[in-house]
Amino acid sequence: MSLSKSKLATALESMTPTLTAGEGEAALAAAYGAYMKDRAQAGAVLIVTAQVDALAVPAMAAAMTFTPGASSSAGATVVKTGLLAFWGAMVAAPALFFAGATAITPPSFVAVPTALAAAFDANTAAFATLEEAAAELADVLHPATDNQGTATIGATPYAIT
Repeated sequence: MSLSKSKLATALESMTPTLTAGEGEAALAAAYGAYMKDRAQAGAVLIVTAQVDALAVPAMAAAMTFTPGASSSAGATVVKTGLLAFWGAMVAAPALFFAGATAITPPSFVAVPTALAAAFDANTAAFATLEEAAAELADVLHPATDNQGTATIGATPYAIT
């Protein structure tokens, strides 16, 4: 088992248009959480899905503050902030997310704002369908996540895949 780009795209597709930025923030955090809960593992240790819902998803949603009408680069930076908060919850309590873990090192997500802003602009310019837009966003977020963070279990750091 490992993280699945198609699962992420499907979770993003399932987001419904919202009336408020807060609803959008919660929906995006839930979609990323669904992606992580589906198959994330460190070595042979699977992620504890209840902790994703209880700690990481709310942290991500709370960290994002979208501003309607803001630039694509501003929105992309907000998404990075949310991703860092999601992983920050895992860093704060590693054993709650992976049994026996003593440390979690998150991905840097350094390239995410630029890549997401380009994806947002391309999707807008192309009048992308929901499916196309979700796939484009998954193309950015999946490689930024998969194999980029680690969980140390015992003395061994395992890539989170």
